[in-house]
Amino acid sequence: MSTISKKITASDPSCHIPEWELKQVNQSNPIDMYIAEKMKMSENQGHGRFMSRSIRKLLRLSETYMKCARRFMRPASAHICVILCDRALECMLKAIYMKQHHGNLPPPTLTFLDVIQLAGDDPVQELELAMFVHAIHFLAGCEDAALLQQVNLPQMQQLVQKVEDTLGRLSERV
Repeated sequence: MSTISKKITASDPSCHIPEWELKQVNQSNPIDMYIAEKMKMSENQGHGRFMSRSIRKLLRLSETYMKCARRFMRPASAHICVILCDRALECMLKAIYMKQHHGNLPPPTLTFLDVIQLAGDDPVQELELAMFVHAIHFLAGCEDAALLQQVNLPQMQQLVQKVEDTLGRLSERV
């Protein structure tokens, strides 16, 4: 009985061995190493496409929320406007998170520390921005309508403008 040792290749249809095992088995064969490296590169390119698509979708969603917020820029619907501004800020921060963490999905809710880290390099601006984002988040989640009943149109316009300015600063980080 003769034993035939066959090299395992990635192109072999009967091959169901993970890539890391292929590298271990075929360390001496440069062609197999090249195929394994190409497989790894294509996986990374797929991940890169997923990341860039996700970031673009988050940025478009942020813009959509701001367009809707401008439509609700009336004292009678101040709470809806604040909720939409909060969602726009959240989408932008999640896009920055994905960019900085190489495509890792962001947590469902970003903590104050997360917002500070995503805000920028200047400690004073980071803290100011994080405080503003969390103030908007607090107002959006507040069920007491009395907080926003006294808001007038110029104040709503200032708030929406501040959110747009903040989004503009944050978009530079994407």
